[in-house]
Amino acid sequence: MSTNGKKFFLTGGTGFLGHYLLRALLVDADVCCRVMMRPPTPASRDRLTRLLAELDVDLDALIANGRIELAEGNLPEGLPSGTLEGIDQVIHSAGFITFAEERNGEPARTNLEGTRSLLDAAAKAGVPRFNHISTAYVCGDISGIAPEKVTRTMPPLRNAYERSKWQAEQLVDDWGNQHGIATICRPSILMGDLDSGRATNAGGLYAVAKVTELLARAAKADPMTDPLQMELRIRGRSDATANIIPICWAADKMAAIALDPAQHGRVHHIINPQPPTHAEIRDWMEEFFGIGGAVFVDIDKPLDDPNRVEKIFQAIEQQMGDYFRHKLSFENGSGGAGPDGQRLVDRDQFISWLRYAQEHEWMR
Repeated sequence: MSTNGKKFFLTGGTGFLGHYLLRALLVDADVCCRVMMRPPTPASRDRLTRLLAELDVDLDALIANGRIELAEGNLPEGLPSGTLEGIDQVIHSAGFITFAEERNGEPARTNLEGTRSLLDAAAKAGVPRFNHISTAYVCGDISGIAPEKVTRTMPPLRNAYERSKWQAEQLVDDWGNQHGIATICRPSILMGDLDSGRATNAGGLYAVAKVTELLARAAKADPMTDPLQMELRIRGRSDATANIIPICWAADKMAAIALDPAQHGRVHHIINPQPPTHAEIRDWMEEFFGIGGAVFVDIDKPLDDPNRVEKIFQAIEQQMGDYFRHKLSFENGSGGAGPDGQRLVDRDQFISWLRYAQEHEWMR
């Protein structure tokens, strides 16, 4: 690897964000990346090869010219000796997204204990900089403006995912106070590519859209139902916002932060400064799927008398319902907006994401 101070160790390279982030880092011709590969390495390498090829990036060529190295490792078990030798900055992008605690210990196993293990390895290897990819929703169930700082008092967290990410930030902040310079990037809700609509993950609003597609099909197949007059109450606020951002845009922002030492040692929200409202998201989904009739109801408890349509929707609402109800914005010291000052996400952009996901069978 080169000796110009741009030697990165990246985890999560085969993830939705990670391979975009790897591409964004390599735009700088002086950057070299050592990428952690979960065993078995051949399978992980094949996946990374395919993902990068879809972005017109040739992994084999980058390995051949020394821009990328592959290093087998598995967190939280640990890294082989020497894995972080010569590294200037760790970028910890690996994460496990599930809102409920699972029997295998996830998401804490990956998001908390995996981070702990990597921080320990970075300290032992003398790595001077650690860049942690967290989430904007580590602020939990609050209203108002979420600050760009690590909070030492646990906020009212909504699920196991938020808790694991909040706890991991505590470890990263402690590492920064004791061993080096710690930077935290907090992206909001990641969706598809700006140009192609491409995505590799069907969680979040994609899951809501998939359920909406099922509802639309059922309504259109039922002669007693008018698809444009469906009775669907959604617990939430129509004027609250869905802070969704394009994956490529987020990766470019995070790479720019990683490459600029002046941005290190801070917390950065990677968020949409003009996010769509839930009412806009509803309208765009209804237009795309050819249905109508959904209304928001501002209540905290589940519906007492859900109808057949609402019972179908409840499964996804149990996972994401809290995010529909609270009016939240984020401090945004880094700034940033869409191309030429336009909205980052508008109707056409959102529908392009739905179209890609539907055409690719919801990224199965």
